[in-house]
Amino acid sequence: MIKTSLLRNCWYVGAWSDEVAFGRPMARTILAEPVVFLRYEDGSVNALADRCPHRYAPLHQGRQVGDQIHCPYHGLGFDRTGTCVHNPHAGTRIPSHAVARTFPVVERYAALWIWMGDAELADPDLIPDFQCHVAPDRRLVKGVVSMGANYRLINDNLLDLSHVEFLHPTTLASEAIARGEHAVHVDGLTVRSDRWCPDGAAPPAWGAQMPDHEGPVDHWLEMRWTAPSLMLLDVGITPSGQPRSAGVGALVSHNLTPETETSTHYFWGVTRDWKTDDETVDRIWEGAIEMAFVGEDAPMVMAQQVALGDQDLYDMRPALFEIDLAPNRARTILKKLLKAEARSEIPEGPVDENGVGALTSR
Repeated sequence: MIKTSLLRNCWYVGAWSDEVAFGRPMARTILAEPVVFLRYEDGSVNALADRCPHRYAPLHQGRQVGDQIHCPYHGLGFDRTGTCVHNPHAGTRIPSHAVARTFPVVERYAALWIWMGDAELADPDLIPDFQCHVAPDRRLVKGVVSMGANYRLINDNLLDLSHVEFLHPTTLASEAIARGEHAVHVDGLTVRSDRWCPDGAAPPAWGAQMPDHEGPVDHWLEMRWTAPSLMLLDVGITPSGQPRSAGVGALVSHNLTPETETSTHYFWGVTRDWKTDDETVDRIWEGAIEMAFVGEDAPMVMAQQVALGDQDLYDMRPALFEIDLAPNRARTILKKLLKAEARSEIPEGPVDENGVGALTSR
């Protein structure tokens, strides 16, 4: 097997907020660990290891009783701390180690963020800004897709938007993308991959949003990636030579949460500040996402995973081009972070030429 590529001391999206309701425990595997999310009567949310410490039965199959989750196998009840506080079997004690692990969870930006590593390092201020999800003047359409591939392959796909012209011909493609100007910037643990594509045909999915405009457009795609796999894309079109405000755009989140080494939960969200009351536009974007992400991106990255097997792409010494600059920067950051985590070190301080902070022990 390959050495782990999964960072633990970082925030991941564990679920969209509305996926978890009181009385309905929800299971999800994250970093190869089964987790159960619980919402309590006061609206707060918790995450526990999804296995009873007695016989390792899945807790999510049990029932929620107030602030407790009761195991479906023997009825043992666990409180917010994961401690067994209810034993329905008369005359038997509760062992001190009858405890299910808990994970830090923060509810923010319409999502539940989970920290799978050292709980003492779980600083909510490290969660990147996705305020667009909850901005009162914006409309959010969202979902989650399962992809049978390592999250780094999906990182690569999203940071290299040159593929759009070829992989998404009927939805997101434009001949202007391949000839567009590309710029990559690194700031600490964040990579910006910006593509400016002036005076070209409107991508079909975007052209449908400006049906009265028949001429060329300027198209922008600006991706913000924060380690290990949290992304926000500013994308849109405007009539050539006009300011962006004259066209239409969206902020699209792409947040990848590893399920295992070879599978990923892909949380996507599209937010817009135009036609915010028009559900027809929601359906258009849901259809475009289904076609582009599920019908085109997913089969490609999963085919890559099959071809690679248990090898990492960069261990195979692939041929690299200028279009790979942003994925390269992100992978360099990830490599440093993984090494640092293995040595219990935290990256901080000034960035080097690869955009990676100095490594200091903590």
